[in-house]
Amino acid sequence: MRPHFWLLRGIVYTVGIWLVEYGTGWLLRKFTGKCPWDYSMFRWNIKGIVALEFGPVWFMFGLAFEKVHDALVKLTPAITQVLTR
Repeated sequence: MRPHFWLLRGIVYTVGIWLVEYGTGWLLRKFTGKCPWDYSMFRWNIKGIVALEFGPVWFMFGLAFEKVHDALVKLTPAITQVLTR
């Protein structure tokens, strides 16, 4: 995703997070009857599982996580070296 414009990356991350959130919430409700979070009080919610109002938060979180990813990639050789000793 890195070669793409930041706006597109942020949108893709947001939609991806929503899909995981919805899928996880739906499965939890299906198998346990409950979902640990309830967004039904938000105006733009999807079955109380996803709140579209959190879009800007997930957008920024996705872009910020790129920095975390970069740091983890830099650490990987050192971690691999320690683990293979």
